[in-house]
Amino acid sequence: TKSCGCYRKRFAKTHGATAENAPDYERWKSMKRRCTNPNDKYYHRYGGRGIKIFDAWLYDFGAFRDYIQSLQHYGEAGYTLDRIDNSKNYEPGNLKWSTPKEQANNRG
Repeated sequence: TKSCGCYRKRFAKTHGATAENAPDYERWKSMKRRCTNPNDKYYHRYGGRGIKIFDAWLYDFGAFRDYIQSLQHYGEAGYTLDRIDNSKNYEPGNLKWSTPKEQANNRG
């Protein structure tokens, strides 16, 4: 199926997203779903434990994107977004880019 491009235009206008930062948008949506939607299969590990999202990021993808892009290792292969302290929220000062091994060691 070919698209006329209207979804892409609406997506970019609403969220400031582009094809280059679409993975960041997916991260943002997944974070929100895990923390706010009791029907999400991982909610019990996040929102169900009281993990919240920094207010400025909850409804502003651009603010979230700008922050994570400023962190060391952003965009490097083999790194994914991780909370430094798993008992704390998704908030400035508690996020970093980690390797899968680092993330596995950070579970608690």
